[in-house]
Amino acid sequence: MRFIGTLVVLSAVLALAAAPTAGAATAIDRAVAELKKDPVYVDPSAEERISRADEKRLEREIRTARAGQVYIVLLPDSAGNDPAQVLRTIHNRLHRDGTYAGVVGNHFLALSSTLASGEAGRLATDAIDAHRGDGVTATLVDFVHRVADARNGSSGDGGGSSGIGTWPLIALIAGGIFLFLFVRGRSRRRGQQAQLAQVKEVARDDLRARRRRAAARAPR
Repeated sequence: MRFIGTLVVLSAVLALAAAPTAGAATAIDRAVAELKKDPVYVDPSAEERISRADEKRLEREIRTARAGQVYIVLLPDSAGNDPAQVLRTIHNRLHRDGTYAGVVGNHFLALSSTLASGEAGRLATDAIDAHRGDGVTATLVDFVHRVADARNGSSGDGGGSSGIGTWPLIALIAGGIFLFLFVRGRSRRRGQQAQLAQVKEVARDDLRARRRRAAARAPR
């Protein structure tokens, strides 16, 4: 499923504003109740819902990536007129510090009370840019890993990027070996050619000398 997200940066925990409608309250109520048990909640009515297997994968990534407390919700657009307010409401009602990511309708939002101001929004932007067209799950998994990197002081580019940076070095070393072998081989060939030319020149000089001696001994 193609994921087209609009990022709203929430840099701090803000005060709870106007109360949501009854339908929205129900979706938020379910999200808060489920987040008390599991870090990922997928509303069955969410436009960008993911499979149960992907939900479990996200929970596993949160547990193993050392990202700290991360909570992810996927809710329908009807959860609230203001997606940012929906996520703030969930945070305030859950009463837990951490990083919150929400896909509300087609909007991707992030806030954090544990990262630096604006960091969650920047990480969400990076995750979207890295996985345009890859789907919701890939974007959220990347986001979790970016949160882990930010929390642990790493400069990584998200999940699955640990091998980047070794290929240029390998290519450079391989190119250097190839260049060395090529130059050494070419130098060897040049040396052999020079030796052969020298041998030929010596042979010609010897032949000319013999002809001169033979000519000198010939009767006149």
